[in-house]
Amino acid sequence: MEDDLHAAAIEEAYALIEAAQGEIGLAEIDAAAVRLARPAWGDVRLLLSFARSLAVMEAGGDDSEHIRAMIEQAAELDEPALTALALAASAGRRAASKHPLDLAGSAASPLVRAVGLLDHAGGPKAHRVSAFIELGCVSHTLGLWELAIEHYDQADHALAEQPSPALRGRPDRTSQRQSIVLAINRIELVADWACAHAMIGDWEAAATRAATAFPTAPAPVAEPAPVAVAGPAPVAGSAPVAVAGLMPVAGSAPVAVAGPAPGEGIEPFTDDWPPSWAEQYRGHLHLLSALAGIEAPPVTGTIGEFVTLLAAVIRGTVRVDDPESLVPEKVTGVPPHARMLAMRLAAERAGAPEIALRYADEQATLRWNDRLHRVANVRSAIAVERRRREHDQLRLDLLTDELTGLANRRGYHAYVDDHARDAGAYAVLMVDVDHFKGVNDGFGHDVGDLVLARIAGILGEHVRQGDLAARLGGDEFVVILADMPDGIPAQRAQQIVDAVRGFTWRDLAAGLSVSVSIGVHHGGGAELPGLLTGADRNLYHAKNRGRGQAVTH
Repeated sequence: MEDDLHAAAIEEAYALIEAAQGEIGLAEIDAAAVRLARPAWGDVRLLLSFARSLAVMEAGGDDSEHIRAMIEQAAELDEPALTALALAASAGRRAASKHPLDLAGSAASPLVRAVGLLDHAGGPKAHRVSAFIELGCVSHTLGLWELAIEHYDQADHALAEQPSPALRGRPDRTSQRQSIVLAINRIELVADWACAHAMIGDWEAAATRAATAFPTAPAPVAEPAPVAVAGPAPVAGSAPVAVAGLMPVAGSAPVAVAGPAPGEGIEPFTDDWPPSWAEQYRGHLHLLSALAGIEAPPVTGTIGEFVTLLAAVIRGTVRVDDPESLVPEKVTGVPPHARMLAMRLAAERAGAPEIALRYADEQATLRWNDRLHRVANVRSAIAVERRRREHDQLRLDLLTDELTGLANRRGYHAYVDDHARDAGAYAVLMVDVDHFKGVNDGFGHDVGDLVLARIAGILGEHVRQGDLAARLGGDEFVVILADMPDGIPAQRAQQIVDAVRGFTWRDLAAGLSVSVSIGVHHGGGAELPGLLTGADRNLYHAKNRGRGQAVTH
C-alpha cells in the first residue's frame, strides 16, 4: 500500500513538473506539496523543488533557492539519477546566465559530474529519463549538440524498459509525458543544428541533418555546392567545417526527393500533446522539410507564419519584397539559429554591403569552430571524470567486503591511518557472532552467509557518516565511532546486542537463533591502532561472562 502511494506521488510530481512550464504557478505546487511531501519521500520532495524552480523561471524570477534545495535534497538520497538531475538543473541555470560553466575541469563542472553519475545509475526509470532529458537541454543550450543527441537517445533507451511493478497494469503516464517532451526537444535540437549548418554555408550537411527528422524518407539529394571562400581553419581532428560564404538561396537548397506523403509517419501526436507543443512541433518539421528537400503540410499559428516564409525562401519559391518580414520581433518557439539564418537571408535580400555579409559569414564560421572546440573539451572532461570514477570504484572494491558490503580489513586499516592524527574521542567495538561455527554446521554455509549479511546490516544502521563498520574476517566485525562522549559507546554497543537478539532469525531458517558479544574500548585518535587490542580483550570478557552482551571495561 505504501509503495503504491509513493509511486502515485512520484507520478503526480512529474505531472507538476510538466504543468509548471506555463500552466500553473508556485502557489499550486506548494498546495500540492502539502499532500505529497512526506518526510520519508525524499525523491518526491526533490521533484517538487524542481517543479518550483521551473514555475519561478517561467514567471521570470530567480529560481536559485529551489536549485539549491534540489542539491541539498539529493545529498540526502542514495539515488544517483536524482543527484544527476539536480546537477543538470544547476548546470542549466548557469548555462542560461552570464556565468558560463567551467567545462574544462571535470570535478568543477556539474554537467560532467551528472554524466558520470548516470553511466551506471539504477533506480526508477522516470528519474533516469528526467536526468537525461535535462542533460540534453543543457547540452543544447551550450551548443554541445552531439552530446545532446546522445542524452536524448539514452532517454529513449531508458523509456523502452519495462514499467515499474508499482504501476500494476496502470498506464505509465509519466513515461507518456516524457516521450512527448523528448519528441519536441529532439526536433527543436535538429532544427537548430540544421540551421547552424546552413549559416556556415554547408547546405548539404543541413539537408542531411534535417532529414533525420523524417525517418521514412530517403536521404536528400543536394546540388553540388560552389567552392567556398577560405575562412578560419577547422578544428584539428573534427568534422570538416564549411567555410565562409552562404550559397545563394535560389537553386542552392536541396532538391526535393520522393518522400512520405505530407505528414505521413512524421508526426507523433496523440491526444496527450498540449496544442501549443503540437503547433511548435509542426513548425519545426515544416522548416526541416525545406532544408531536407521534403514535402510537408502547411502550418498555422504563432510560429507558422515565420517558418512558412523562411521555408519558402530556402526553397526559392517566393520573392521577398520586405526583407524585414523574415525576422519578426515577437515570434516565440523558434530555435536561435533559425532566427539567425532568417536574419542572414534578410540582410542579403535587403542589399547589405558585401563586406558586411562576409563579416557575418566569418563570424558564423568562427562560432562553429568554437563550438567544436567546446564539444571536444567536454568529451575530454567526461573521459577524465569516467576514469576518476572507475579508479574510485576500484579502490572501493579493494576496501570493501564482498559478502557484507562493509569495509574489509584493508578498509579498516585505511580508516585508522586516515584518523590517527585526529585529536577527537574514538570508541572501538569488537563484535563477534556467538557460536557461529554451530550455525554453519547446523544450518549450512548459505544460511551462515545470510546471518553475516544481516548482522552487517544491523551494524550499518548503528553508525553515522564519519564512523566505520568493517568485517575483519569470518564472523569478526569492528565498529569505530568517532567523536563519541563517554557513555555513548556502551549504549550503542547494547543497542546492537539488542537489535541482533530481537531480529526474527527463524525467518531465515526454522530454529535459528543468533546473538553477538561485543567488547568496547575508547581513547583518542592517536591511540586508534591500539584500541582494537583493548576492545578484543573486553570481547574475551563478554564471552566468558556468558555471551550475548557488551563489556566496556
